[in-house]
Amino acid sequence: MTTTFILDTSQSRLIISIILLILIIPSILCSLLIFYHFFRSREIRQRINNHVVLILLIITFIQVTSELPLTLIFLRTGSAAVLSKGFVNFGSSLWTMAIASIQRYWLVFHRTFFDNHLILLHYIPLSFCILYPILLYSYLVTRYSCINTYDYLSWTCGGACYLYEPLLGTFDWIVNGCVNVLLSIFATSLIIIRVLIQKRRVTTQRSVWNRSRRVIVQLVALSALFILVWLPCVICFVITLFTSAPFLSSLYSAYLSYYQYLSSLLCPFVCLAGLPEVRRALRRTNQLKPQNG
Repeated sequence: MTTTFILDTSQSRLIISIILLILIIPSILCSLLIFYHFFRSREIRQRINNHVVLILLIITFIQVTSELPLTLIFLRTGSAAVLSKGFVNFGSSLWTMAIASIQRYWLVFHRTFFDNHLILLHYIPLSFCILYPILLYSYLVTRYSCINTYDYLSWTCGGACYLYEPLLGTFDWIVNGCVNVLLSIFATSLIIIRVLIQKRRVTTQRSVWNRSRRVIVQLVALSALFILVWLPCVICFVITLFTSAPFLSSLYSAYLSYYQYLSSLLCPFVCLAGLPEVRRALRRTNQLKPQNG
């Protein structure tokens, strides 16, 4: 006998939509503020560790301003306005975060080697995390040989047909979801462990932390955000992959599918915390206001 769990109710959708609405405007304004300072300051643009931050911000900004409003319409009306391509943005952001974690390791512990191989270790991976999801999902959605039957009464219209093929759908979730989260966890943990080990050594060895403290803190904050948001989704997927779990399936469709937006909505604030140049510019602006008044 199969137990049916109904977690998706009008009340739950109302609460989710209110939370998302509260966050969306501040998130957009924070992103625009950072974009403005990236455009104005050559120093910020030229910092290698800021490149991946800018790409991550662009990806999440596109998602918040293009897809999230459609999700809010769905939560309000129960019907999808247009077919959503959210999996492309989610895939891009996860790949970007995984590559950022790996690059931060090189920046902290092998900076000279990294600087000598920027094209191979920096620009090619960043290009990959943008182009790979776009090309992959464009093919799977528009060219793959299966019939798309979209349900406009389901979130993201029920998804593309390839997701319902056991082999391809599982491969997509594992490679483009689980692997990225695990890479972020591994690379971030490795950096933290190495820094803690070196801080216990003689004083001359502690220069790694002093020199790269901002890069490390920025990575840990961003990784923690994406891991906290995506790890529950990965755990749900892994469990349902090996056993029938109706409650987890209902939990994902009713809550976790929208919970994923928190990584995009909160990303600008975490990035701002790791950009002292922007914060200094904001403080100078606030100090000048009373004088101008």
